[in-house]
Amino acid sequence: MRKLIIFALLAASMHAAAKPGPGEELYEEYLDKGLIYGNESWQAYVRELAQRLLPHANDPGVEYHFYVIDTPDVNASAYRDGYIFIDRGILAYLSSEDELAAVVGHEIAHIAARHSRRAQRKNLVGKSIGLIAWLTTGVSDLMSVTDAYTRQQISGFGRENELEADRLGGEYMARAGYNPMAIIDVVQVLKDQDTFAEQVERRPVAYHGLFRSHPKNDKRLHDAVAYAQRSLPDETATPLRDFWEMVDGIVYGDETMSGVVRDTTFYHGSLRIVVKFPDDWTVTKAKSDVSGTAPGGNAEA
Repeated sequence: MRKLIIFALLAASMHAAAKPGPGEELYEEYLDKGLIYGNESWQAYVRELAQRLLPHANDPGVEYHFYVIDTPDVNASAYRDGYIFIDRGILAYLSSEDELAAVVGHEIAHIAARHSRRAQRKNLVGKSIGLIAWLTTGVSDLMSVTDAYTRQQISGFGRENELEADRLGGEYMARAGYNPMAIIDVVQVLKDQDTFAEQVERRPVAYHGLFRSHPKNDKRLHDAVAYAQRSLPDETATPLRDFWEMVDGIVYGDETMSGVVRDTTFYHGSLRIVVKFPDDWTVTKAKSDVSGTAPGGNAEA
């Protein structure tokens, strides 16, 4: 029985290795649901900015992919197979190209430093210890104990990963000609948003890496950024775009999650629906429905 369990675990691990990576799977899901942000200018902007940072990450073994996704979340995420997603919601909280570079650089650093692999390895080691203890002693409770301990260790490891991602991301920024102090500005804005959401809206914020203390008081964060400043070149980078011009008109909040009305056309990205009403109709949208009213009322409609 125990040999069968070990064989099953090995077979599952070989099957997982043959599957697409987690980032690619998520990209396909976003694509299928129409959640890749339709503004190509923003997609190109993030890609071009990333190309300034990537040479300094010195990570030739990974092919990187960057996408802005159409969700209101104040978040960004990175996956070990090189996929990085920037949520549309976080863009409205940034105020410069340097701050956008801070977000993108931080996510690149997570992949370049193999943070997800480290966490996965710790998780695997913990589960293996528990399995060996169970196979050796026959006491199944030991698996639960070691699993709980592993989760606790990985949770503590997260803070170190975030600080390392800030330090490495700051170095990439500085070498590319961006001001790494923007990292503190970004974390400060997001921490304020996290506090507001928690205390006023009574909901958690998904963004990873926020500190329990305010970033202006976090010595280790300041030390990480100060270290990155040593890599600043003599000349700063010329901005790729006018950041405020890019932000002007960007969709804010969860409007697109329930559909958007433009003139007399209703668009719904998640459902992939477009409804075009006659040009002289009045179109209104509630949270759960959309309606069109003809100038002559129901008879004309």
